[in-house]
Amino acid sequence: LVASVQHTKLFTLPFVRDNEIDECTVKILDEEMRRCHMNGGCLIVTPQHRNSFLLKQHDNNVFLTEDRSKALIVDVLDESDAILEPSFQLVYAMGTKLHLPSRSNRCTMFQSLLTILSREECRASLGLLRDSTAFYKEDSKSGNFSGVRVLKLSSEDKTLIAKNVAKQFVRNPPSDFEWLRKLKQQQDIDLLVELVSDPEFQDTSIAIRDNPLFNIFKEDILAARGFLAYGILLHSLESRWGVTYGLRHLRDDDTQMAVPYSASDTPKPRAEFSH
Repeated sequence: LVASVQHTKLFTLPFVRDNEIDECTVKILDEEMRRCHMNGGCLIVTPQHRNSFLLKQHDNNVFLTEDRSKALIVDVLDESDAILEPSFQLVYAMGTKLHLPSRSNRCTMFQSLLTILSREECRASLGLLRDSTAFYKEDSKSGNFSGVRVLKLSSEDKTLIAKNVAKQFVRNPPSDFEWLRKLKQQQDIDLLVELVSDPEFQDTSIAIRDNPLFNIFKEDILAARGFLAYGILLHSLESRWGVTYGLRHLRDDDTQMAVPYSASDTPKPRAEFSH
């Protein structure tokens, strides 16, 4: 609005990755950008157009004469609440895929904790099915995890459940964590239970480092601590299948990855998950 008052020339660069560029196109763009720089102009471009242009240069192996990527760039946000929405992202997949840090440990740990909750003796000892206002038992098929959904729990109840699950996990570990059976001293067992269930446990890294067995299986312990001590396990059990999450049900999508729902049987518009 003030460009004319300040005698500032405005330049725009609308570009999408579907556009084809060659050496002639790059030369024209280079000249325009140089003219913008010499005249003290301002180049206005959206982040997705700028990223598309930069990536297209790599696709065609054609680059600007001068590297403009290090030029002064100022981000101007309008409707920031919508723009900064986590699902509003432009992501191009390039190169080989990389696994998330400790992904295997975390996935195995989560499945093992669900297995423990599916045990009748564990659920009976925790009283999971006694309070109908706190838990709801859903029907589950044979071979699936137990269909228990958390309705309402106090912080004290969550802490108690996390500690009891931790005891079941350490004393009767699933087959993927047979190393826990090497814990013979009661002192080490009690220490590990507190370590994975108490969010206020002090000096976590020191406790793991000082125990040789803990240090070897550090990733497993930290994964269990995240799920139990910080409530990720119980938080995940609060979600309702088919209402808050479910499958996408697209003809061309044969994956079984769950996505968030905005309503019953209604995936969110951008349910592809940019991450």
